[in-house]
Amino acid sequence: MEIFKLFGSILINSDEAEASIQKTESKAGKMAEALGNGIKTAAKWGTAIVAGAGAAGAALMGVANKAAESADEVDKMSQKIGLSKEGFQEWRYAMGQSGVDIGVMQNGMKTLTNLMDSAKNGTVSAKNAFSDMGLSIYDSKGALKDQETMMRETIMALAEMEDSTERAKLSTQLFGRAGTELEPLLNSGADGIQNLMDRAHDLGLVMSDDAVNAGVVFGDTLADVKDSLGMVATNVGVQVMPVIQGLLDWVIAHMPEIQATVSKVMDGIKAGIEALQAFWAEHGDAISAKVEQVMDIIGKVVKVAMDVLKKVIDTAMAIMKGDWSAAWDGIVGIVKSIGTALFDAGKAIFSRLWDGIKSVWDSIAGWVSEKVSWLLDKLTFWDNGTSRMNSEGFSHASGLAYVPYDNYPAILHRGEMVLNANTTNNLLEGMRSIMSDSVNAFGLMNGGATRLEIPISINGREFYRATIDDLRMIQRSNPEVVSR
Repeated sequence: MEIFKLFGSILINSDEAEASIQKTESKAGKMAEALGNGIKTAAKWGTAIVAGAGAAGAALMGVANKAAESADEVDKMSQKIGLSKEGFQEWRYAMGQSGVDIGVMQNGMKTLTNLMDSAKNGTVSAKNAFSDMGLSIYDSKGALKDQETMMRETIMALAEMEDSTERAKLSTQLFGRAGTELEPLLNSGADGIQNLMDRAHDLGLVMSDDAVNAGVVFGDTLADVKDSLGMVATNVGVQVMPVIQGLLDWVIAHMPEIQATVSKVMDGIKAGIEALQAFWAEHGDAISAKVEQVMDIIGKVVKVAMDVLKKVIDTAMAIMKGDWSAAWDGIVGIVKSIGTALFDAGKAIFSRLWDGIKSVWDSIAGWVSEKVSWLLDKLTFWDNGTSRMNSEGFSHASGLAYVPYDNYPAILHRGEMVLNANTTNNLLEGMRSIMSDSVNAFGLMNGGATRLEIPISINGREFYRATIDDLRMIQRSNPEVVSR
C-alpha cells in the first residue's frame, strides 16, 4: 500500500507531479491508440512494443523522479517546521483544504516554542496565554511537551473557542503572523480539523517514514548520477577545447580572407537583389498585368460557380416543394450560366493565346527579316566580287586598277612588282606635282603673257602600267640607287 500512498501524495500535494502523471496518462493513451491502429503484422507488433516499452520506461522514470521530489519536500519541510514526517503530511492536507499554506508554520512554530520557553522560565503573560485556554506546557510526567504536540493542542483549543475576537488575539500571541493565516482552518472547528487529518490517511495521502526516506535516498542518488554525468560532459568538453581553440585561432588568423569572402558573398547577394529589382522594374508591370488578368478570370469563375451553386440549391428546393416549373427554370439557368462561363473563359483564353501568338510572330518576323537582309548583303558582296573576278580573273598581267577586298588572291608573273596603297598614292601625288611644275615652266618661257591650259585626264590603269615601266627602266639603269 505504500506505493499507492506515494502516488496519492504526489497527486494531492504536488502540482508538478500531477502534471507529470497527466502527461504519463496522455502518453499511455497515445501508445494504446498507436497499438490499436498501427499494428497489422508481427513485425509491426514488435516495433510497437519496443516503442511502447521505451515510452513506458520514460514515464515511469518521470513518476519516480516526481515521487522523490515529493518525498524530499516532506523530509525537508517537516524538519524546518519541527514536525514528524507523518504529522507534516496530515497538517499539510488539512491546511491545504482550508486554503492555508503550511509554509507559514515555519515562523508560527518558532513563535510558539519561544512562548513555551518563556512560560517555562516563569513569564506570567506566556503562562497565562496557555492557561487561559486550559493548556499546560508539561505532560503528565512533568516533562516539557514536544512542539508538535503543543502545536496540535493549541490549534485544537483555538478552534474550540467561541469568542472569535479573543481567539484572534490568542492565535496571534501564540503563532505570530501565522495566527492570522490560520483563521480559515480554525473556523472548521476541532472536529472538522481532525476529520481532515483522518481523511488524509483514508485517501492514502500520508507516506510512511520508510517511504519518505526511500524517496530521499532515490533523489539523492539521482542527483549524484546527474552530477556525475555532468562532469563526464565537462571532461569531454575539456578534451575537445584544444581542437576548438585551434579552430578559433585559425579563424582569427584568416579573418581578413574570411571577411573578404563574406564581402564577396554579400556583393553577390546585393547584385542578385539588384538584378531582381531591375528585372521587376523592366517586367514588373507586365507581370502584374498578367496576374491581374488571371485573378480577373479566377474571380469570374468563382462568381459563376457561386451563381451556379445558388441556382442548384434553388432548383433542389423547388423539386422538394414540387414546383416543377421553378425547377425547370433553375435547370435552364444552370445550363445557361455554365455555357456563358465556358464561352467567356474560352474567349479570354483564345484572346490571350492570340495576343501571345502575334507577339511571338512579330519577334520571329523581325528576326527573319534581319537575317535575310544580312544574307542578301553577303550574297550581293560575293556576287560583285565574283563578277569582277570572272571578268578579270586572278591573273593581272595587264594590270589591276582596283583591289576589290582584303586578302584578294592574285597570280603574279616574273618581272612584275607590287606596290602597296601608300606607295601608290605617294607616287601619284609626285607625278601630279612634276607635271604641274612642267606646265608652269612652259608658261614662264613664254613670258607669262599667255596662260596655257592643258586638260589632264589620267586613266589609273594606264598610268599605273606606264609608271611601272618607268620604274623598271630606272631600276635597270641604276640598280645601286633604286631598290625593289
